[in-house]
Amino acid sequence: MSFTPEDLFNNAQIFVSKLNQREISEEDKENIISLKTVSSQKTTCTLDIMTDDSITDNNYLVASPCVSIKRETKPLVLITSGLAATESEVIHKFLGFFNATLLPKYSDDVTHVIVKTDENLKCERTLKYFLGVAGKKWVMSMEWARSCLSAMKIIDEEYFEVRGDTLTETDTLAPKISRLSGSHLRLNSTLSVERENLLSRFQICCFGNFTVDLPCDDLKRLIALCGARLVNSPSFFKLNGLKNTQNMVKCDGKKIAVIVAQTEANPQLDVNRYNDFYRRYNAFPVAREWIFDCVALYDVVPLVHYLHCQRDILKYPDLNYATKMKEE
Repeated sequence: MSFTPEDLFNNAQIFVSKLNQREISEEDKENIISLKTVSSQKTTCTLDIMTDDSITDNNYLVASPCVSIKRETKPLVLITSGLAATESEVIHKFLGFFNATLLPKYSDDVTHVIVKTDENLKCERTLKYFLGVAGKKWVMSMEWARSCLSAMKIIDEEYFEVRGDTLTETDTLAPKISRLSGSHLRLNSTLSVERENLLSRFQICCFGNFTVDLPCDDLKRLIALCGARLVNSPSFFKLNGLKNTQNMVKCDGKKIAVIVAQTEANPQLDVNRYNDFYRRYNAFPVAREWIFDCVALYDVVPLVHYLHCQRDILKYPDLNYATKMKEE
């Protein structure tokens, strides 16, 4: 017979009530004093019936003065974004109560990204938000931390998962779609298996300077989390030896070449230079906002609205692909 953590919690309260009313014999008390591990789909709990009031260990969720439930789950590792000072105080209480860790920057160890949201569970676009989505982490409203503290247990994350960003009118559900998508396998042109992610079919070069709001290294990390192949120079695109995007996608299965550049940080780059990039490297020069929107929607959006080069110089197969961004 299996029990959920909630069943365990409720049964413990009933037992304590009977214990306090002396309706349980000493022999029964000894038999039930320490209940062993009980498993559920999301967590494993150990229930210990305590007879003194000195429960101070933050690893325990106190059900009553005599009951504690210890959770044996993966350690919680958090990063936060956009929180006010009062909200940061709540997070520090959360850290102590649930023995969680707070990191200053994103890392692969992160389990939850905590952000400030509006009433529609939408948040501002920040680097940490994008990294959380691309990294398939739980991206949570600040209200989740408050609710966990109020309930003295970890609440189901799905009720508080961020539903999108404030720049997008509709609910994109990008964090959930990314988290559940995983990285599926596909056969490449050599019939070997490789993992496919959001931008796995692209090779991307971050070219020139970038402003301090999103340094080049951070942008590259975001792109890498999305599964694209990073190259250090547009000249490496020539290694494919392919003549057009149609061949790259449909024949050889090679990766689409994209050059990401920030115009305002590179005044020396004009439309003629971007046109030359396309002609020389058969690479689409685009604004970095293309990356942001792909992650925000968790979909490969058309390149045509982000092009730095002139649209009329694109060859037909390239123009068709840049407009639709869908494979047949």
